[in-house]
Amino acid sequence: MEAVTPNSDYAGGSISTLWTPEELEKILQDIRNFIQERIKVGGIPKYDEWGRPLGAKLPEPHELLQQKIDPQHPDDIKPSHVADVLMKYYRFATLDDTEEVLFYYQGKYHFGAETRIIKREVQNMMKKVGLEHKATRYFVNEVIGHIQRSTYVSRDEFDKNPYIVNCKNGLLDIENWTFLPHTPEYLSLRQINAEFNPDAVPRRFVQFLNEVLGTREDYVTITQFLGYILLGDNRYQKMLILFGPGNNGKSTLIKIIKHFLGKENISARPPQDLIENRFARADLYGKMVNISDDIPWKAFKSTGLLKMFTSGDTITAEKKFKNSFEFENRAKFIFAGNVLPRAHDATEAFYRRLLIVILPKRIPPEKKIPNLDEKIATPEELSGIFNLALVGLALLLHYNGFIYAKSPEEVEKLYEKLSNPVAMFVEELVVRDKDSWIPKDELYEIFVDFCESRKLPKLTEKAFARELRRLLPDIQESMKAVSTNNYVRAWVGITVKPLKKD
Repeated sequence: MEAVTPNSDYAGGSISTLWTPEELEKILQDIRNFIQERIKVGGIPKYDEWGRPLGAKLPEPHELLQQKIDPQHPDDIKPSHVADVLMKYYRFATLDDTEEVLFYYQGKYHFGAETRIIKREVQNMMKKVGLEHKATRYFVNEVIGHIQRSTYVSRDEFDKNPYIVNCKNGLLDIENWTFLPHTPEYLSLRQINAEFNPDAVPRRFVQFLNEVLGTREDYVTITQFLGYILLGDNRYQKMLILFGPGNNGKSTLIKIIKHFLGKENISARPPQDLIENRFARADLYGKMVNISDDIPWKAFKSTGLLKMFTSGDTITAEKKFKNSFEFENRAKFIFAGNVLPRAHDATEAFYRRLLIVILPKRIPPEKKIPNLDEKIATPEELSGIFNLALVGLALLLHYNGFIYAKSPEEVEKLYEKLSNPVAMFVEELVVRDKDSWIPKDELYEIFVDFCESRKLPKLTEKAFARELRRLLPDIQESMKAVSTNNYVRAWVGITVKPLKKD
């Protein structure tokens, strides 16, 4: 059922929508009911934000260090003594392949303990016990080395349980649908930028989707993919492509997703970069999703690596000036663009991995709302989006996949069109008419205007003609008179509709 919302707060008004206001209220109530009926709260908090036992009364770090100092020989203090004090105050974990040290804070482990915690604390402690002169670079490195050797862990141990979702105020076990307190015992790098709140509903976000999406099926796909991002593995082997010519809400949708997940959980590599650059792949480790919101039209050199990334296979990656390492990729992929990259070596397995959502509605520039993503992404709304994603995840698990995923053959046909500016031009503007003709130069100029208005890559006139012949094999070429003794090269059998520009 199609309705019209004349006074829309989000898309600017007079935009056709998927649901009536009454249907929208029913959707929001169903989200709240599902969350409140399904999820139980359990467990008692045992640790503070630094992972220290609640109620534990520890002396100040320098006071503990003072107890280890021989008053007769204070300069005999050892780096291991300092390291032991730090390990009483902080929870550290060292990746055994690259020796990067992480620290626990507010429910997750963070990179950069060497500079953000250890060096600073060593300097402060040594100063307070009157041994600042001992805090040399060599001494501090020895402290770091001792912590590393005492806290080694495999990177595969982080976020190991695919059913645990780490949010700002706890851990949600979606296998048992139980909400639990944070604990440093669960090694986690990924924490979404939202609190769990069973009463929250994503009113503004769902209204936004109501106005920018083309079908109710696309709404279900977006909802399920948000849930898939929360799942800690790649069992469904899908990537999401958001397609649209611009001014259609695509960028705003991506920004809202970024607000919801948090920038620390997102990498931003174009697919071509992931395929061709071995350093780029390292960015995927510990991330929930890789989002590229303006993918280049440059053809994929190989779709095989993309298939591997979406399958959760083991990836070899490398950070500059560090050891290479291997990990099972758990990040999902969202790519967006006005035209899709060409995929010359694509197989059925590649197309089977694609979920393509087209955002078909063009929002006039004068009706666009500045910073709409920030207006939608309030803390309450982000908690509501979390609940919506949990509904999507429940659907994903129940149906063991995406409900409205197209067949590889359907996706291949759609991808061919969306990766081909000439095909888009033909579908939108070219009309078959055996009695009509149009000068070749004129048609090419219209094509160029079309590409500029849709922000699409332009082909040369020669390449345009070659592709037009492929798409319309029965089109004729001839010389036509435009006036006495004035002939032009023309395409015969077609005409064009007027080009609508924003």
